[in-house]
Amino acid sequence: MEIQRNTVYEHSEYGEILVLGIHRSSRKYDSETDNGAVDDVVVKFSDDWDAFGPMFSHILATSLTDFVEFTGDALHVEKYD
Repeated sequence: MEIQRNTVYEHSEYGEILVLGIHRSSRKYDSETDNGAVDDVVVKFSDDWDAFGPMFSHILATSLTDFVEFTGDALHVEKYD
């Protein structure tokens, strides 16, 4: 499954959701060497947005594995400048 930012997907629990980004998650990170062990990949999304973007009180995150399990194909792309 290809996941893209600013794209609306159908989620089995939340209905239509807007993907805000895909992020790597680390338990520990060394800023001097720019090195960290990636533990997981997290998808941030919102179940409430308008023409200006997501409502900040509705920003959610889940692991990539859970996102793929509960989310269907992309419905459409939102245009944000």
